[in-house]
Amino acid sequence: MRLMAKGFGVAFDVEIDVDFRPGSAVVNSLHEVEIAAQAAHGMGLAVRHDLVPSMAAEDFGEYLRHVPGAYIWIGSGPAKNGHVLHNASYDFNDQVIPIGAQWMADVAMTSLER
Repeated sequence: MRLMAKGFGVAFDVEIDVDFRPGSAVVNSLHEVEIAAQAAHGMGLAVRHDLVPSMAAEDFGEYLRHVPGAYIWIGSGPAKNGHVLHNASYDFNDQVIPIGAQWMADVAMTSLER
């Protein structure tokens, strides 16, 4: 990163200072994972536990340092036209929105019942 920044600095005649700050890893709380899975199962949704850890950058780990929680991924189906998530041409599957909203409501209700 520093080498790339130096190259951009030379190319654009600017000074770039790179400051890395370590973040917190996303480590889910088992209790909250169970609540999330229970809500999904109650809706008839598939729950996967076989995904490999991701190196995706996320600030959620900082929240989890202070409050137990679970960072989950809601699948939206296969990428259309080869464009993947976080690409300007990605075509979001709008049918996922009510499913995600219902799941979040069910997570809240399940949490209150425990």
